[in-house]
Amino acid sequence: MYAIRGQLLVTNEIGLHARPCAKIVRIVKEYPDVSVTFAYNQQTADGGSIIDMMILAAGRQALIDAYLEGPKADCKALWANLQRLFKSGFKEDV
Repeated sequence: MYAIRGQLLVTNEIGLHARPCAKIVRIVKEYPDVSVTFAYNQQTADGGSIIDMMILAAGRQALIDAYLEGPKADCKALWANLQRLFKSGFKEDV
């Protein structure tokens, strides 16, 4: 198993609410062989669960810890996609 640990910065105005969480989960589910866990403010979340992600209640400028584990190619591809999504502000800001 291959693992990636990293941090993702929440850059959109409102933070992790339903729409960004749904986008994260949609991307994570594209890689079913990768286990994804996010952590923020002493809470952990399964990256495949919208409810778990929303419970993190991460606002703007929050640094989310991410842990991915699975096949190397899938982990690297998923990590790149997550980084793009977070950097884009979840494509919400005008």
